[in-house]
Amino acid sequence: GNRERFILPFGKRMSFARSLESHRAEPRARRVTVFGGTWNVNGRRPSASADVSAWLIPNSESSTGFAVYDQGMRAPYDVYMIGMQEVQTLSGMNAVATDTSRGRAWKDELQRVLSKTGEQYKCLVSRQMVGIMLVIFVRSTLISSV
Repeated sequence: GNRERFILPFGKRMSFARSLESHRAEPRARRVTVFGGTWNVNGRRPSASADVSAWLIPNSESSTGFAVYDQGMRAPYDVYMIGMQEVQTLSGMNAVATDTSRGRAWKDELQRVLSKTGEQYKCLVSRQMVGIMLVIFVRSTLISSV
């Protein structure tokens, strides 16, 4: 019945078990800073009129684009979780069909903007359902720990 669908074949179970063992070998604690934000882009494509640079890597002391550590040091976040709404216009067929080219354009723009921080980030996941999109970027030096 339905139970069989959830049982992994033996080889995959063993691979998963080995993966868990390798992570147990050397547990290390590390402080990780996370930026979480969401923005309604109102169906616009990435451009100068929809610039996310000031939101993600602003220059002012009071802005949210940098983590502030205990000693007052400022640095880009380790993880950026970014939600976007209306990455495509939501009228006619666009209201029920996902235009992945629009989401890809925004993911590429976010990657471009994060590269301005002086750090390298990798996209851990990018998912789009019609006009809603979630993208998670992780500092490249931490990607193996995630």
